[in-house]
Amino acid sequence: DLYLAMMERQALKPQDCIIIEDSPNGVQAGYAAGVRVFGVEDTTPLRQFEGREAWQVVDSMEAVRRWVLQQLEKENQTRQPQGDR
Repeated sequence: DLYLAMMERQALKPQDCIIIEDSPNGVQAGYAAGVRVFGVEDTTPLRQFEGREAWQVVDSMEAVRRWVLQQLEKENQTRQPQGDR
């Protein structure tokens, strides 16, 4: 599997990755690799993702960007010493 090979090559764990896909087959491949998958409705209708293994289905890359920024903000807050918050 491409996703597993790339994670191994980069020494990454599935829980440390996200996959962004716009096809049902890609969503299934990401899920099979044990990675959190964003299904992005681009040219593929949202209903085609129903029953697939997408962690979340969004309507744009902007929604994925917002999620990533929120996660980074949470991570930064947990790394700051108590007095700096």
